[in-house]
Amino acid sequence: QVGLTLVADAELARSTLGRTLVELELIRTPRAASDRIDTLHAYKKEVLVTILPCLADLLRRGRHPDIRSGCAALLASLGKEATPAVASLGQGLTTPGAEAASLEALGNIDPQDLDPAMPWIKSALQNGSDSQALDLLRFLGERPTLGRVALDLICDALQWGTEAVRASSANTLRGLGQRAKPATPLLLACFRTDKSVI
Repeated sequence: QVGLTLVADAELARSTLGRTLVELELIRTPRAASDRIDTLHAYKKEVLVTILPCLADLLRRGRHPDIRSGCAALLASLGKEATPAVASLGQGLTTPGAEAASLEALGNIDPQDLDPAMPWIKSALQNGSDSQALDLLRFLGERPTLGRVALDLICDALQWGTEAVRASSANTLRGLGQRAKPATPLLLACFRTDKSVI
């Protein structure tokens, strides 16, 4: 896809920027990946916005974790202008190497634009490490305007997570105050049966 994108834009394909992107498509070693990512970091934000689809594509399917993580970090540097890449950033939460930088990038996006990432957030909560689950619960708790979808994800984690994840879920729900009212029966039932989450 990256190659096709560049071929479609002959001027970009002939540029140093275009060659760097094509090389990222092909390389396999950590050192080479880091060098190309460093090259891209040197470009201004306005330039990176023009190659956002390429960065999103490499985030999803780069051959090396350094490529995936580097592209997620580049998208994070774009702030809200990375909004068109929300679905790719969501997928980055379940892509080895890109998890932390993808969450950082999603943190820059307005909550009302996060819907395409929610299925990936759910998958990362269910299948990721405890550390990632705790980061995601904090992320959801800091965005109360996400509404019922986020509340359901927190409630799921309260039911099936490890002890640390359940405790964090309970704290997140308490922090939501009145917005967590639909979860009150579940929260009370959990407190009655599992004192570790109190």
